[in-house]
Amino acid sequence: MRRIDFGLAPTPLQELPRLSALLGGGRRLFIKRDDLLGVGLGGNKIRRFAYYFGEALDTGCDVIVAGGGARSNQTIAAAVAIGRRFRHAETLCRDVAKAAQLGGYPCPVSPADVHVYFSCGRGAGCPTVKGRDAMRQMAAMEGIFLDPLFTGKAFAGLLEMAKAGAFPPKSNIVFLHTGGAVTLLDSFC
Repeated sequence: MRRIDFGLAPTPLQELPRLSALLGGGRRLFIKRDDLLGVGLGGNKIRRFAYYFGEALDTGCDVIVAGGGARSNQTIAAAVAIGRRFRHAETLCRDVAKAAQLGGYPCPVSPADVHVYFSCGRGAGCPTVKGRDAMRQMAAMEGIFLDPLFTGKAFAGLLEMAKAGAFPPKSNIVFLHTGGAVTLLDSFC
């Protein structure tokens, strides 16, 4: 399958020395920086679009419709990525069923079918105190920004796992930073 090169890949794997020391036991914490993927505000969506849009070009598509939530990195990433390779960018901020209906496709998935659970909080789209604390800790100790809806809560979960003894001494631990700058910026509004 064809892959479109959108920018800065591979992304860096960066050691987090101050947070590693906080974990103790000779554990080393690293962060894979997919938030730096070179198009728009980066994030893991760019990696996926490299393949989706490559296939679209191979099959002769001249229109791509992409959707996501109002605070969705996917929506921003799609608009920027589409704009770099196609003549016109259209994005939709609607739910899955409405987007499928607009495209004339049946949609077997309803919002009630989707369940997302995090180690802290009620799920996607709901910031938590633990997530915000983890965001502040990452920013203060390593100068890296996480978002309040996904990466902040995921990092809070990693810290909870570490406190519970999930990582043996001298472990190498990698945290995947998938982006989320859109929700981070939105949190300042």
